Amino acid sequence: MTDVPIEPRTRLSVVVHLHDPGFLADDEIRRLSLAPLETLVGILQRHLDVRFALYLPGRVLESTARSAPKLLEVLRQAGASGRIEWLGGGFHDPLFSQIPDSSRRSQIQMHAGALRQHVGGEPRGAWLPGFVWDPSLVSVFLQSGFSYTVLKDHQIPTAEDAARMGWYLTEELGVPFRLLASRESLGALFRAGAVEEMLRLASVPIGEGLEPAGGVIDVPLLASSREGFEPIHLERLSALAALVSTENSGFELVLPGEAIRKGEPLGIVYPSPSASRAYCEPGPGGGVRDLLRRQSWANLCHKRMLHLLTRSESVPGPKIRALVADSLLQAQNASFFRDADEAGGIRYLRDRVRLGSLILDAETVLDQTFPDDSVQVDALDLLCEGAQQVLVRNSRVSLLVEPRRGGQLSSLDFKPRLHAWGCAQGLPVLSESFHEIQGSVEDPVSPQIGDFAGKAFEVQFKRVGQDLQVMLNRSAWLNLAGVEHPLQMEKTFTVRSGKAQVAVTYKLTNTGSHLLLFGFRCILGVAPSDGEAGDQRHRLESQGWTDLVSNTQAESAKGWEISDRSAGQSLSWEVAKAGRMDAHAILAKRPGQSDPGRLDGMAAHAFWEVRLAPGESWSLISRIDLATERRR
Repeated sequence: MTDVPIEPRTRLSVVVHLHDPGFLADDEIRRLSLAPLETLVGILQRHLDVRFALYLPGRVLESTARSAPKLLEVLRQAGASGRIEWLGGGFHDPLFSQIPDSSRRSQIQMHAGALRQHVGGEPRGAWLPGFVWDPSLVSVFLQSGFSYTVLKDHQIPTAEDAARMGWYLTEELGVPFRLLASRESLGALFRAGAVEEMLRLASVPIGEGLEPAGGVIDVPLLASSREGFEPIHLERLSALAALVSTENSGFELVLPGEAIRKGEPLGIVYPSPSASRAYCEPGPGGGVRDLLRRQSWANLCHKRMLHLLTRSESVPGPKIRALVADSLLQAQNASFFRDADEAGGIRYLRDRVRLGSLILDAETVLDQTFPDDSVQVDALDLLCEGAQQVLVRNSRVSLLVEPRRGGQLSSLDFKPRLHAWGCAQGLPVLSESFHEIQGSVEDPVSPQIGDFAGKAFEVQFKRVGQDLQVMLNRSAWLNLAGVEHPLQMEKTFTVRSGKAQVAVTYKLTNTGSHLLLFGFRCILGVAPSDGEAGDQRHRLESQGWTDLVSNTQAESAKGWEISDRSAGQSLSWEVAKAGRMDAHAILAKRPGQSDPGRLDGMAAHAFWEVRLAPGESWSLISRIDLATERRR
């Protein structure tokens, strides 16, 4: 008899993952995860030879344990019999590269504890949400007991073997770690519903060998949509299980943990970080997808999450740290949710109210640990632009100063948070400019003549008791009559303990050898809440109240007040007596409109004439007060 050669079977690994849309309530998580888990249980009960790896975040495990424990019991039995390989990761499904190292470890430990409690599983591999990779994760994963993780094949920097079933070796500081490459060509066919075509592609030999390529495919079970979130790929996953479970299918389903123990590595690779604390360009392989283009507020939102997580590291007691991490990582998932229809894409959800509430919850917990209501300060590096922000806060007020952007005040929040007094569109909260004396007082938008706007200021901090001063200074040039003259500018922001007040002191010094005559202007921009026009009003000092949309001006004014009765708050700006002061409504144009439409805030301008002899200085002080709305 002649032996008939046995066709080699195609080896395929299926990795199933279900994400946590962080800002949703537990009941909504239970509802969304019920259909995917029922599908997985049905597949396991109908096809006894189907095997796959599975990642379920902590909240999905806990909500299912309360509402459908029988589903978890089937998954527990499948894991015990070797049909499911559990993947570990973060309890709240966080982007690991975007949180501090200690938060990564606590997230992994919490998730591992939930797996042991609810399904009796011990994770062997680590799941990366959005396939967001960073080499610094290697040491954390190895110390947590993980032996591999899954990336997209286009993240693996080798073209020769990227589509072949096998594993790769990477390392960080000499410590090796294993990577599995998910074939995006297979994933694209699967998402398109062409399951049979996907299996034929996996069966095609690669290179000179006769062994089919096979590969790893990742299957997401939840995606964001215009209506919110919805389960996806359930029918396709069932079809895949039915096709590969027949005796003559020619496929062998292997678990990822088995795949990384077979043979030698296909290569030693060093994947580039797909996201880090610096902005990365959008594209394949995951990463923070063009956040600043979508909304600049997202950048600030995420930086607040990062610095609050960092602050929580210095708080004694695990209970406080857990309370902070829980709300922050839910907020992170809401603003960086993975889009299952794109390769590692991340979609920003514009739910400001819920995100702001979660961040405020965490900030409130931390603020309660402050000793004696002292003023706190954090220096932040912006995600997308490499600039820096300084966050100063006490129990009543917080402000963001940007030393790398002209030292401007870019955000001002009232702690009770009925609403925030922020900057109007196109304006920081508080900025300064220089102008020629002639004509500038009449023209508030005259060209600037100083080399200060947008330039970097040096920053220092000084604590006076429980108060804090942020001192900024810069030497630059004034262009007067076509000649540049040196000028030193110093400004100091002072925040007092327990006071909803910011004092700003300016000092201008003529460091040159010529007499200088120029104009100095401070601009304060605010955007009150969107209430009825009758509830929003403003006035200049010594004048009566007027509607928010009305422009006002006064000679020799020394203050401006604006109130919002619907929010129950008021803001007042007291300045050293200015030569002139006026306030202008800011109207935002809507797409397709020729005339300004929506009221976007007010901007007040205070003008001074400055005359400086060589070596002489000129100073002024202004105060911004936030308070409850005064009765009319």
